[in-house]
Amino acid sequence: MPNIHHLLLTLFLISCTPSTSPTDIEYLPLERLASLPKSLTETSGIAHATDSSFYVHNDSGNKPRLYEIHATSGEIIREVKITNVSNNDWEELAEDSLHIYIGDFGNNEGIRKNLMIYKVSRQAVLTNTEVEAEVIQFSYPDQNKFATRNTHNADCEAMISIGDSLFLFSKNRADHATNVYRLPNQPGQYVAEKIGHFNTKGLITAADFLPGETNTLALLGYEIIGNKYKSFLWICRDIKGTDFFGGTQTRYEVAPNFQTEAILFDSDSTLIITNEEERGGRGSMARVGFGK
Repeated sequence: MPNIHHLLLTLFLISCTPSTSPTDIEYLPLERLASLPKSLTETSGIAHATDSSFYVHNDSGNKPRLYEIHATSGEIIREVKITNVSNNDWEELAEDSLHIYIGDFGNNEGIRKNLMIYKVSRQAVLTNTEVEAEVIQFSYPDQNKFATRNTHNADCEAMISIGDSLFLFSKNRADHATNVYRLPNQPGQYVAEKIGHFNTKGLITAADFLPGETNTLALLGYEIIGNKYKSFLWICRDIKGTDFFGGTQTRYEVAPNFQTEAILFDSDSTLIITNEEERGGRGSMARVGFGK
């Protein structure tokens, strides 16, 4: 028979435990900028185009196109077809001063062996409606199983460009963390180099990097609670070299019921994010501030 005093103490502690329901969570305020056109229902990547526009794309099964959209209205200005590749599962855009990198590495089931990144000239995309891409093919050094399953660590939807390298942040369905991999940004076939790991406590869907005094990394993601999403943001500051998690890390809650998929620094304290269409609603674009 259990000790009655121990049982009473246990019941008392349970009764004093504060609620952790989603309604008790403090979220960063979102400034809704625009609903996106119906043709952009699954935006998964975003990059700078001009001072007043962005590039975005849809993910798996859609056309291999970049869409230039107005930065405040979200309306499509023009389309650019990538002529020599398909959209297996485009999930991210990264950029440098000369190129845009398209991450065709979505891997929901963990079975893909054709993981690729497409490298296109920024100038060509800006001035043409059809361009060809150079192709970077890769595999993960720690993936040795390709059987269909729901829990694995071989998915990816987040990428940044620094110097002559691309850095991937995996969407770990097994442990809800992220692994960091490095690749050259030149065409070829590579085994990615694993250089880091961080417990994000959720699924990472996008990344962006802001070089400067604090070298800041933003990681966007969501948790699945029941049949709903809860979006969050990690801001990692004071980064030295490629030690992305060696400085300070702060987690912010972004929004409930919001499947966030793309992120882009708008300033040193604000970000542009997009979400996919959910349950018949329109995809949208918003700005979120997180402070310095």
